[in-house]
Amino acid sequence: MEALEQAAYERDVYENDLDVLLSMHKECGDVINWRQLLSRPEPKTPLQSDMLDHAATLAFEGH
Repeated sequence: MEALEQAAYERDVYENDLDVLLSMHKECGDVINWRQLLSRPEPKTPLQSDMLDHAATLAFEGH
């Protein structure tokens, strides 16, 4: 009887995996307007700063 239960469990897992794969396309996010996105200006390049590195080095050297 245990082999039948194991086979039934494995079938259920397989069918669940199949359901997930077949329904994945139904869960979509918002529609993206790519042309509008391309027309936006590029974001500013972040400023590189070693302020935190310097503070960490000073704290390390102080201990």
